[in-house]
Amino acid sequence: MIRDIRSAKKNNYDLIIIGGGFYGVMIAYESACRGLKTLLLEKNDFGSATSFNSLRIVHGGLRYLQSMDIHRFRESVGERKWFLENFPNLTKPISCLMPLYGKGLQRNSIMGVALTLNDLLSLRRNRSVPGTNRLANGEVVSAKKVQKIFPGVDPKGLKGGAIWCDGSIDDSQIVLMEILKAASQNGCTPLNYVEVKNIIGSQNRIEGVVAIDRETDEENEFSALHVINATGPWSRVLSRRFHKDFKELFKYSIAWNALFDVAALSDHALAVTPHRKDAKTYFLRPWHGKLLAGTVHEQLDGVKEIPMPPDRSIDSFIADINLTIPGLDLSRDHLLKIFSGILPVKKAMPRHRMWNMCWKLWG
Repeated sequence: MIRDIRSAKKNNYDLIIIGGGFYGVMIAYESACRGLKTLLLEKNDFGSATSFNSLRIVHGGLRYLQSMDIHRFRESVGERKWFLENFPNLTKPISCLMPLYGKGLQRNSIMGVALTLNDLLSLRRNRSVPGTNRLANGEVVSAKKVQKIFPGVDPKGLKGGAIWCDGSIDDSQIVLMEILKAASQNGCTPLNYVEVKNIIGSQNRIEGVVAIDRETDEENEFSALHVINATGPWSRVLSRRFHKDFKELFKYSIAWNALFDVAALSDHALAVTPHRKDAKTYFLRPWHGKLLAGTVHEQLDGVKEIPMPPDRSIDSFIADINLTIPGLDLSRDHLLKIFSGILPVKKAMPRHRMWNMCWKLWG
């Protein structure tokens, strides 16, 4: 892929996509594969915002069975299958373990039914997937086996554990670039560090965009009859700039994960819940030999280039992990990096912290 703005300006495009995160790149891939002449514009580098800051797990939809959202479950299963099938060298299965203490829905019997339903509703999850990337059925195991898999587990009241498989993308930015490369090979023109400033058009007709090359500060015009705003958290900013603000486009929350300079606690991703009232479930997964933990969700009042959680939230998160895993003794000194991004919520969140909203499992 060559960044050639001068040549790109000479073309008339069927479609201009603004925003080069995973959503924008996937739209570019799909449109290019369908023969549309596509231009993808990203104001920073591709996949540099929320797309880079995930927990790097491709969930298959198990959590949606709690609300019986079968449509979203099957959609998630299909998306996971696509990644495992098309990127066998960059994705892999990851086994997930949830210790069960016989409270609420986190009981051996209930999780056994849930895992069986999960497997039955995803019977085709391994079709066309290479053998090394196929996902095993879930199972409920004994407390003894949980302790073998996860030696640091709190043994007090432990009744067993639920194990299921999901997908893992350890280096998501490489996968994103591979998708972008495939889009380019099918005719898409991707340009990074190009920021769209305005829409060109008249009488309710789109004719293109005006954009600034952030490397030279040169203004450029690109022609197309259709423009897609795929800027995620910045969609309202662009909408306001081009026309007017639509609050329903994006209601903000910050989502963040923490990387600790601590050896991974297991070769499984661990779904653990602190032993306190109204606690939410966290994922603690191995990542390049270290401990990557999250996801925490909190209210955010507006869009920010680099959103960061307040210190009190980080301290509370560390305290929760220590409460869950006796003897771990995490501290700020172990913290290597916060991976944070902005995600939408359906409605404004209350002022108190909303821990792990999107990753809640059966808690």
